[in-house]
Amino acid sequence: MSAASIKDFPQAVYSIYSNQNPRILKTACLIGANAVGKSNLLKAIDAFSSLITGKVELNQVAIPFKLVGGYSEKPIHFEMVFLVDNQKFKYGVSILNNRVHEEYLYSSISSKEENIFLRSSNSFAFGNKIRKDLGGKLTLLSEMTRTDNLFLSVLSKYNYGLAIELEQWFSKVLFFRDSEVENWIQFTARLMAADSWAQNAINNFIKQTDVGIDQLVERKSTSFRESNYSIGFLNLIESLSSRELEIDSVHRRHSADLLSYEKSDEIFNLIMEESSGTIKLVSLIGPILFAIKNRYILLIDELDSRLHSILLKHLYEFFLNNSHAVVASQVVFTMHNSFLLKKSMRRDQIILFEKDQYGGTSFQSLHQKNPKVRNDASIEKDYLEGKYSAIPRIGGQLDLEF
Repeated sequence: MSAASIKDFPQAVYSIYSNQNPRILKTACLIGANAVGKSNLLKAIDAFSSLITGKVELNQVAIPFKLVGGYSEKPIHFEMVFLVDNQKFKYGVSILNNRVHEEYLYSSISSKEENIFLRSSNSFAFGNKIRKDLGGKLTLLSEMTRTDNLFLSVLSKYNYGLAIELEQWFSKVLFFRDSEVENWIQFTARLMAADSWAQNAINNFIKQTDVGIDQLVERKSTSFRESNYSIGFLNLIESLSSRELEIDSVHRRHSADLLSYEKSDEIFNLIMEESSGTIKLVSLIGPILFAIKNRYILLIDELDSRLHSILLKHLYEFFLNNSHAVVASQVVFTMHNSFLLKKSMRRDQIILFEKDQYGGTSFQSLHQKNPKVRNDASIEKDYLEGKYSAIPRIGGQLDLEF
């Protein structure tokens, strides 16, 4: 998500330090053939974040690579580099046999990196900052840390400010799975009930999209399916509104002679009576607005499913150009539709995914390609023609006779 030194689409970049580096991308598009690991990357970010915030256990994220023999005996490693209040941190965890194999936290200002803590199995080393902050408590806290528990979580539990701050940063990662659209309708409904700004913004957006809806209104739900929600998601929507809500769509009804509108409107049940594309659109606009306003990182799997290409571009530009977007709100999404590649995105926003002969995933931005891709290249056309790879390799034409 670090922006390259290119001038394309400056509105797609946050400048953190008064137009100086680091410059951060607002969005990234993960694109490639089916089954090359795009969704798995989003799942990994979500799993790592959920581990740090205590929503899952080690054994739920320690899933070894299954396509090469012997990998079940190797550590599963996560690492993320991220900014919190303009300070860069690097946090990593290795897991082996459902135990913490290694754990470390570094901070850096400018180019100087400073160790906060290092852990190898249950041996610890501490940097100057944490020694100054916690002193003699460190020995007790390290001794209290179980082999299946993160030291960062122990520090947070015992009110170490930095650990709490980092945990809160990871708690602001939301993962939108395409299979959970109805859950996000519930989220959007509660957001509308809790925030009049969001309600107006959602309705203004829907009116622009030509889906025939005059207004969206929330109402009390009669079919709340709690079992479909994670604990973290439940807590989040409860923080918006304690009411269980659904959404109805309001349509204007024509008179019998088709020359005017009747005074009363027609009310549709969004889930039961609207198209799957309209339902997907409404489910997306809520979390996107929430991310914009509250500095969340939103991961969206299959952003383009069920949406027309023009509508997809409108949704993308809505986030990119929204005047309410604050620094640190980001959207990372997967898609197969190549329409956005056509003069809509920077080359460093387009992340190309490929699978190697062993089933492993590699990826790089279009800007990193060698030879370099010019800013005036026909990116969509060249991508579909296979010039950048990252497309399906079809083995042969099937000849079917009936």
